[in-house]
Amino acid sequence: MNPIEQVEFTARQFGQLCRLGWQRHVSPGFSRRTHAHQVMRRPTPQVSVLLVTHNRLRMLQKCLSSLLDTTEGHDIEILVWDNASDDGTRQYLDELKRRNDVLRVIHSRKNVGLNAVALSVRLARGFYLVELDDDVLRFPTDWLPSLLAAFRTIPRAGYLAADVVQDDMTNGAKFPADAYRAVRYGDTVLEQGPTGAGAP
Repeated sequence: MNPIEQVEFTARQFGQLCRLGWQRHVSPGFSRRTHAHQVMRRPTPQVSVLLVTHNRLRMLQKCLSSLLDTTEGHDIEILVWDNASDDGTRQYLDELKRRNDVLRVIHSRKNVGLNAVALSVRLARGFYLVELDDDVLRFPTDWLPSLLAAFRTIPRAGYLAADVVQDDMTNGAKFPADAYRAVRYGDTVLEQGPTGAGAP
């Protein structure tokens, strides 16, 4: 077994995974199987953090640096799907994986776009799934415990989104402030927006 966990998909395997990924109902903790090879078996983590990237190495480096720092000691896996990058992302991820056991790296032979999210869900092992974009550059120290606490506190919560803070490297989309209303659940404040998702 190669010490670097890499999953290379043939066209047939990609088709199988794509069909299975979109047909499956996504809910926390569902059982998962995959036709891809070279996937190492590990104990089920509490959280799977899913991240898709393509040719945005500088942002990805900042994202993963902050992500790894703020999740150290937590029961997680970080699954990074590389959509056939050719800007040094592959080499960076392979080296980072050698130093971080929680990191799983998926090198796709082709850019499958946002289908990579569904395919990553298919490969994830965690009870909670956290999907991130690679332009999330800084994470608060307590972001993960706060997010999990919100899930446990808010009745029937199925999907929560974190707040978006823009800077000179990212212009993440967000509705105007007056489109949200605050709802309190104990110590947790949920901002309900137009899409129905919230930002605790």
